[in-house]
Amino acid sequence: MKYIKHSLIILILALFICCEDDDFDNDFFEENLASIPINFPGSILAADAPTYTFAYNASTNIDITIPMEIPSSSGRTISQISRVAAGNTAINPGSLSDNYISSPISAGSNSVVFQTTTDEFSSLRTDSVEPGSTIAFIFEIVLDDGQILISREIEVDLVE
Repeated sequence: MKYIKHSLIILILALFICCEDDDFDNDFFEENLASIPINFPGSILAADAPTYTFAYNASTNIDITIPMEIPSSSGRTISQISRVAAGNTAINPGSLSDNYISSPISAGSNSVVFQTTTDEFSSLRTDSVEPGSTIAFIFEIVLDDGQILISREIEVDLVE
């Protein structure tokens, strides 16, 4: 019995010593922020997401315009928006595989504008577009050096 107690204590101590030097370095808790921030001029921060508000009634097709830019001090320019995820507010970066745009949107400066309409959104997505609803977008932006930036979710409130 004494032998079993001593063996268990040695085994537990060995486990603690072996697990002391792991290679995780707190990766689980690090934020995955882009090295170059993407700004959305004219948006307001609502529900922790940049938000644009457009007046909408169900009988009108409205233009949705989302400007975005990177700081000119970054020394980089935006080459293109290569993918767009679109849907209700449940989208995430994995949604980029279901690309909303048929071809990349070219840029060539530190800013670019994404444009769509409520009719186009309704024809490409099953999410409802009605007064009072919120739709969302996530953008994959390619810089002039090939670096890829993924934006946070951008919300569009459609108010009456």
